[in-house]
Amino acid sequence: MDEHQLRTDFAAAFRCFAHLGMHEAVANHFSAAVSPNGRRFLMNRKWQHFSRIRDFSIAHFEEVKCMLDKEDASYAQ
Repeated sequence: MDEHQLRTDFAAAFRCFAHLGMHEAVANHFSAAVSPNGRRFLMNRKWQHFSRIRDFSIAHFEEVKCMLDKEDASYAQ
């Protein structure tokens, strides 16, 4: 499945969950892997109600190295 189709299906899933009352207002999220290793993924944006999510409003993320993974992290002991 290409990313455009995944976005379309993902947005529809959000609206279905809202219709079923399983949305917890704006305090929850779903994510969907775009790459086989899961390092690229789609996720709904903060503070957006599930019933208002559309394919163009879904954010695309790529893996970011965590600060704790760095040797010079001052708070990692």
